[in-house]
Amino acid sequence: MKNVLVIINEKGTSSLSFFPLLDELPANFAEKLSLIFLDEAISEGFPVDKGYSIFLVNFNQKDMEEMGKRYNNFVKPIAVKGKSYPELIKNTVKAIGDFDKYLFVKSNIIPYTEPQLKDFFSRLNVHDIVFGSFDEEDFYIIGFIKEILKEITSLKEISEGSIEELSLEKRLDVYYLPEKAIANSVESLTELRNKLPHSSGLARKIDNLILELTKYHGDDIEKL
Repeated sequence: MKNVLVIINEKGTSSLSFFPLLDELPANFAEKLSLIFLDEAISEGFPVDKGYSIFLVNFNQKDMEEMGKRYNNFVKPIAVKGKSYPELIKNTVKAIGDFDKYLFVKSNIIPYTEPQLKDFFSRLNVHDIVFGSFDEEDFYIIGFIKEILKEITSLKEISEGSIEELSLEKRLDVYYLPEKAIANSVESLTELRNKLPHSSGLARKIDNLILELTKYHGDDIEKL
């Protein structure tokens, strides 16, 4: 059974859904934040026991080359084009080849661990789709079996509504994950950080970034 995890590098300056903090933050801080989440996603999701393959999808050649240097091919970076997420998934599958189960996860969330990801693959033994969304319009994870690849890539968009409609039309079994916290403002970044254990490496990195922001903006940025 061949499974694959695909992490989508949601950088902001080059993605289909703007990285949430890009409008509030100076570009260099948004870039730092996106890399913090991406580093954690790869660190937590890397398959130590080889339970699945892993790829990092970038939206252009420049990002792919930068990520190749950053991770020293620890994870396989690829550049894929697409005007929508269904098209991006279709072109990614063309690039990486045939697998039995696919799991696409955006990088701009608190990352899942390897055991959690393995559990999602296990759920695809009894469900056709694993799906999680930030809200009704934007998703953060979608997993599916290869038998419905055509149906997934034929969608106009990947949203809660489109997945519900597809499941009813094709009688597919969907496993829905709870909404996941995302930083779409400096305030929500603070809230997200406060939900993390103090021993968390991600928490410390966010603390350092907000400290930088505080110095950059003076009193305009709320301190943790």
